[in-house]
Amino acid sequence: MKQTRAWGILIALTAMLAAASAYQPYYITDKGNTFFAGFVTWELLSFLGVIVTITLASAASLHLELNKLQEATRESFGEARAAVRMCAYSLLILFAIAFVVVMVKPTVEGPHWNAALNSVAVLIVIFNLAILADLTMAVFCIPALEKPMTNLKKARDEGKLEEFIAEREASPQPSDGDEAAFNRALSSMAGKSKEAPAA
Repeated sequence: MKQTRAWGILIALTAMLAAASAYQPYYITDKGNTFFAGFVTWELLSFLGVIVTITLASAASLHLELNKLQEATRESFGEARAAVRMCAYSLLILFAIAFVVVMVKPTVEGPHWNAALNSVAVLIVIFNLAILADLTMAVFCIPALEKPMTNLKKARDEGKLEEFIAEREASPQPSDGDEAAFNRALSSMAGKSKEAPAA
């Protein structure tokens, strides 16, 4: 639902900017709005460079957290990984489009083309911010990993064998490390029990 609403807002904004560029371009041209004259230059690339750096760092962090969850739950999270990958590639594509806009803008004439290029720059910035917000919220929504199962040796030393047994019953899948520790414990106790006195 949230994704549908976001796309709806983006499409509506695109339609508004396209209509303004076609019928009332003055307010989004360099002459009508001096902000565009100073921003849709190398300043735009610098601003997007900062956003891309922060967002790709968030994407990398999210990817690492998904790896940890995969190790803990044995699930691949293919859909989440595909979404992160699409966001990262979208940022690079948008940065390339912004570079073309900055390069082409000084060569075009006429208020309509000028307004159209400024509108594209606005959409690129909004799209970048939306991706940054989406990935940041995704990072904070990752659940914490469950407490690792108690080791047999540690449970025996700390007198928590009942907790160890309860965890084993909740997760019956064997663990190589715990099995080896269990075998070592049995070997160390073998032959140490006293024989019962003869009657």
